[in-house]
Amino acid sequence: MRGLLASVRYTIRLLLKSPTFTVIAVLILGVGIGANTAIFSLVDAVVLNPLPFPQPDRLVSVVHTTNELSDLGVDLPDYVDFRTAQQSFDELAAAGEDFLDLSDSAGPQRLNIGFVSASLFSLTGRPFVIGRPFTDQEDRFGGPLLVVLTERFWRSHFQSDLKVLGQNMTLSGRSYEIIGVCANQVDDWGIDSPQLYVPVHSLAGADDPVMRRDHHFLGCYGRLKSGVTLDQAGKDLARIERTLQKRYPEMNQGYGVRLMPLLDSMVVDAVSNLWFLGASVACLLVIAVANVANLLFCRAVERRKETVIRRTLGATRWALAGDALLESLILSLFGAAIGWLVALGLIGLIKEVGLQESIARVDQVSFGGPTLTVFAGITGLVSLLTGSLSALKAASAGTGLKGLPNRTGTAGRERQRTQRILVIGQVALSCVLLTTAALLVRSFVAAQNRPLGFNPEHLVAAEVSLTSRKYDDLGQIRKFFDAVLDRMRLLPGVTDVSMDDDLPFVLEWGDWDPFFLPGQSRAEPGRAPTVAAQSVSSDYLHTLQIPLLRGRDFNAEDTATSQPVVIINEALASRYFPNENPIGKPIIIYALHAANVSCTVVGVAGNVLYASPDSHHPAFDSYFPYNQRPLNNEVLVLRTLSDVATLAPAIRKIVASVDPDVPIGKITTFNHLIAARFTSRQTGMLLVSAFSAAALFLSAIGIYGTLAYTVMHRTRELGIRVSLGSTSLGILNLVLRDGLQVVGIGLLAGVLVAFGVAGFLQSALYGVSARDPIAMGTGIVVLAVAGFIACLLPALRASRVDPTAVLRSE
Repeated sequence: MRGLLASVRYTIRLLLKSPTFTVIAVLILGVGIGANTAIFSLVDAVVLNPLPFPQPDRLVSVVHTTNELSDLGVDLPDYVDFRTAQQSFDELAAAGEDFLDLSDSAGPQRLNIGFVSASLFSLTGRPFVIGRPFTDQEDRFGGPLLVVLTERFWRSHFQSDLKVLGQNMTLSGRSYEIIGVCANQVDDWGIDSPQLYVPVHSLAGADDPVMRRDHHFLGCYGRLKSGVTLDQAGKDLARIERTLQKRYPEMNQGYGVRLMPLLDSMVVDAVSNLWFLGASVACLLVIAVANVANLLFCRAVERRKETVIRRTLGATRWALAGDALLESLILSLFGAAIGWLVALGLIGLIKEVGLQESIARVDQVSFGGPTLTVFAGITGLVSLLTGSLSALKAASAGTGLKGLPNRTGTAGRERQRTQRILVIGQVALSCVLLTTAALLVRSFVAAQNRPLGFNPEHLVAAEVSLTSRKYDDLGQIRKFFDAVLDRMRLLPGVTDVSMDDDLPFVLEWGDWDPFFLPGQSRAEPGRAPTVAAQSVSSDYLHTLQIPLLRGRDFNAEDTATSQPVVIINEALASRYFPNENPIGKPIIIYALHAANVSCTVVGVAGNVLYASPDSHHPAFDSYFPYNQRPLNNEVLVLRTLSDVATLAPAIRKIVASVDPDVPIGKITTFNHLIAARFTSRQTGMLLVSAFSAAALFLSAIGIYGTLAYTVMHRTRELGIRVSLGSTSLGILNLVLRDGLQVVGIGLLAGVLVAFGVAGFLQSALYGVSARDPIAMGTGIVVLAVAGFIACLLPALRASRVDPTAVLRSE
């Protein structure tokens, strides 16, 4: 132990004698260790960490598929049939989301509600904090109105009151009895997770649209029986689906069933991007390790005379190698201290930028558990890899002073070759990272520059849901929204007011319904084209500044008793009315007009982007006057010159003046909503760009350090060359050629690797090919310029060698 402490003290003294080297090495390792730790914590929280349920690997998600959609929800009747006839699951459950209004002394409050089957609680197996779940006998039409609180809502709203069981709470005008408190169940709805759970059958009466077989609004989840594979369960449900298609051909034909692990269904949109980030920081770590290994190897060569003397005096090869590894270990430990701070900063940034709105489970990112283990593992691995070359060099030292290099010698081929390989690897990986960063930047720019089809400036959205039973009457819905719109138009600074049930970048649960044209053969529902059907007020297109290309807007003559009318978008008009005017033509949308009553096209509007460019949305949109298709859930949209902070109280006051029991949901600007949809893409782009910049800097350091070290050891050779007639320009070219040869080989290797991995990158890109020549060229040029500058500085130094001084010093 005493010998080890002496070695530690000696190593620290050596490092302190070279403060520049020590600081550079520690910072390089700190960035590499910290970045990898932070990104691992993100990948672990989102992808690797198992779901908080017993045997989570047996939990699956069940979805319907069509020609256009691969993850359509399941309707309630089909779920009941699946559960009754299936043979592969211990349990099958259904869950949907909606809003209910809480009425209490604090005023109306809109709550996120999970409408779930009783079987969901047994499927997840999560214990209740207090109370019990509702049962299958209670989960039925006409059954008791029961509610289970989530633990989070229980603690915030009821202050963890244990006497809450048996109390009643008024939700949308109906009294629900509180029977239990539980942790969140299956939750793949993101940031707006349910606050309460109520029986799914209490959602509506038997004649409600949710009972239709074409109302795919439920998530369906299953727990596989022991020994049953995902493929076997999929075949079991496909068998049931084929039976339903024969029994209900008008509703079930054309639909398929797909199963996937529950965790995969929750994070499927983020997996490729997260692994992509992981690969980027891994490349950065390799570059950092190669850089510090190169520096330590140079120090080992510099200290070779000292090493040989120690070997001659009796030091063993193991002892010399151990001292070299101890030096790398101490550097790595100091680097880990810096890396700890870097990781904490990046983790804080990841949680602050709003990724939880687009990636599930981001809120669980933390520096603990597996992340600490990986942090320690990365530190140990870095220590071993950075010190291995210098340890091998020290262990290879012979005995005796004869033949030792002196300061008049030239660089050895073996050392040069080792350094070149390390630098070539750094340049190649940097080229891959820079090319990737350029691709992500071009992809992000392409996504942001895609035309929205409307003007989001000065637009404010306010969500309103009429959940009370008194609004089951369509006349009451029209009366409420007419009054609200009329009063909103009187607000100071408000220039336009309208509403839509599925505004761009606001909601994504709008109706996606099959449609067909009269005179055409009616396709099966699952194979028919779909259109996003929206219920809007008059002047909606004017408010959002969506261009009306043909025909007219809705007007006062479009009443509940007049001929149904519709405005379609340009994409639908071009596809189904080519080379003709669609105005006055009929169109039938299944869910709206089950009796095949056609709507008349009265207008054609411009195409609108409804979510981020790579999010799925039907290519075809249709707008209906809300007088003819009144819905309980609408979003008010105001074009205003006022700030949203001052406008929000006025909006809430107006809604309360029409009906004090109706709460307002989120009130926000369109620019904020649009920015939130691009947060994940933007964060990934910025992180990879930052890692690429760090890699570029490290590679430049590696090139400069290697070439400068070579020049230092070739000083006598260069002096002789000058004495024999070489010019400064000749020496400059000689050194530059030597350095640029290494850069060129690294660039070539990097380009080949970038082309090889292009297929894996394509899924993370939008609007640009993974082999985009501009991105490739940008990465190559940036790295080539940095490499040239890194080579030029030592070359200029070499070109100024004074041969007289060199020869006199020997």
